[in-house]
Amino acid sequence: MFVTALMFGMMVLILSLLLLGGFPPLYRPFGKLSEADLRRLIPHLFLIFPAMAAFVVFHRPVLLLLPAAVGLWCGWRIRRLIAAEGATLRFGPAWPIFALSPMFAFDLWTLGGATAFAALRML
Repeated sequence: MFVTALMFGMMVLILSLLLLGGFPPLYRPFGKLSEADLRRLIPHLFLIFPAMAAFVVFHRPVLLLLPAAVGLWCGWRIRRLIAAEGATLRFGPAWPIFALSPMFAFDLWTLGGATAFAALRML
């Protein structure tokens, strides 16, 4: 169970970083991450290391929730960075839900993908 939570948190982080870099190009064109974005994210990403070290030192499976929580928090922070830029979909369906909530595609991509990946672990 705790490994599944870790996988979910890390997949949210990975899929969020992919969107920040422009893959798929929903909010930005594909390319390198800007240095300003990296400077904002790197201190928070390094919190994963002490969280994993706590698990390694104390050998408690429940401590796998710490890096999972850091992954979720960093993914949510990336979402806020994209939303703060005034994110609008570059292309996509003209459904009213995307007009009401431009970040809905981000949520579908990250949470849906992480859930599907973690569900594969449960099978």
